[in-house]
Amino acid sequence: MKNTVSIVRVWNLQNWQLEKKWEARQGRVWSVAFSPDSQQIASAGEDGTVRLWNLQGQQLIEFKEHQGSVRKVSFSSDGQLIASVGDGKIIRVRNLQNQQVIELKGHQKSVSSVGFSPDGQQIVSAGNNSTIHVWDFKGQLQRKFEGHLGPVNSLVFSPDGKQIISGGDDGTIRLWNLQNGLKERLFQLYGPKVMSVVSSRDGKRIFSGASNGTVQLWNLEMEDQLPLAVWKTQQSSVNSITLSQDNKLLATAGGDGSVKVWQIETFDQLRQQTCDRLHDYLENNPNSERHLCNN
Repeated sequence: MKNTVSIVRVWNLQNWQLEKKWEARQGRVWSVAFSPDSQQIASAGEDGTVRLWNLQGQQLIEFKEHQGSVRKVSFSSDGQLIASVGDGKIIRVRNLQNQQVIELKGHQKSVSSVGFSPDGQQIVSAGNNSTIHVWDFKGQLQRKFEGHLGPVNSLVFSPDGKQIISGGDDGTIRLWNLQNGLKERLFQLYGPKVMSVVSSRDGKRIFSGASNGTVQLWNLEMEDQLPLAVWKTQQSSVNSITLSQDNKLLATAGGDGSVKVWQIETFDQLRQQTCDRLHDYLENNPNSERHLCNN
């Protein structure tokens, strides 16, 4: 860690220019998150700290949250809570107003992902034991979801807060009903691991990033289990993926250290491009698959 230079970079997506960069002094920075008002950035470091910065790169506050590396950090929707996970089994939720900390304990193995529901009343977490936990904001375990056949690498709430979307080492993306605890949908990648998932703002599409450097677009309005579109990022692995508020930009962070921002065309354009590439395949396959590109 002593020889690692940790740099936080902020990019302007209007002109694609580097807006600001600064040294975080945390060893490797494993995760960053914008506050809901986009005025602060939280960084999670190899030194066990979570640090808050303004957009000029000035450190506002530092918390020593975990003994090992902090792997993931997330803001609640009102910006008052920060959740973090480290190399261990404990999730720490800090109230930025009064500095009170709640520890969530219940995972049997290390935790890799954590996030808040849209209303800020629930927290979802998952890790290497393949079990997803849902907690209330007071730290009480409400529900468990089981079904993945390996570590869960990424999970998010649907925009309406009624579902949880998860992706894991078993190559599956799963949608879970938060009310009854049942799995509603399953999408399968044959070969690569699912490293990251994100939902469109209308909740009708899912983007996934895979360990082979590809991104998949899934249509939740169709019953089919095939992706609507697939493209190669030329990154060794898509470890993190996020979508802009207007659904027009998709950012991917690769295992090779690169960050790429993609101009997302309309979903109909993406489907048409994919159907053009699959024309010959669909012409020679059963009618059950041809309707994917009807109209």
